[in-house]
Amino acid sequence: MLEFIKDFRRRRLIKQLARTTRDKKIENIERLKDIGIVFTINGEQEWNLIYHFAQLMEQKGKRVVMVGLHPDNVQINFIVTHAQTIICREKDDLNFWGIPKNEVIARFTDQHFDVLIDTTDQPNFFGQYVALRSNADLKVTYTDEVEATMNDNIFDMMIKGDGPIDLRDYLNQVVHYLKMVKKMSDGEM
Repeated sequence: MLEFIKDFRRRRLIKQLARTTRDKKIENIERLKDIGIVFTINGEQEWNLIYHFAQLMEQKGKRVVMVGLHPDNVQINFIVTHAQTIICREKDDLNFWGIPKNEVIARFTDQHFDVLIDTTDQPNFFGQYVALRSNADLKVTYTDEVEATMNDNIFDMMIKGDGPIDLRDYLNQVVHYLKMVKKMSDGEM
């Protein structure tokens, strides 16, 4: 019963935050300067994909800041080495309701991003909450065909798939679609 009440409160909070209006803007990947990434720590292989994506973007002159949730049930036997990464520990950094404490995620949410890329499996309260609290011109997520409508008021661009997220494919698709914006803006279509 307590989990039901917590879940109800979190859903209500998401609906309230989703009512906020903001300016949306999409740029081609070459013009992006600041990238925010939201993730959940699930394992070393997934972390390596996110970390290498961040490194690739930084090599191209972009600033990448990441915020991740470390669930209680996930044992970390690897090192999260990216300097601009904030880890929110489920046990210590969420309040009673399961909402990230502001003092933990503020270093991420107080920044402006040209694009925010959510890599959490949807629906995911942490990913949705951080996306809604973040100041980003474009907010991108992966969504299963079944869950697509849940994120309409949160994210500007949803890459739809069938089943759980394939992180490598998803990140490649984000880059692909942002490159297409360049072509369209240059009249190359």
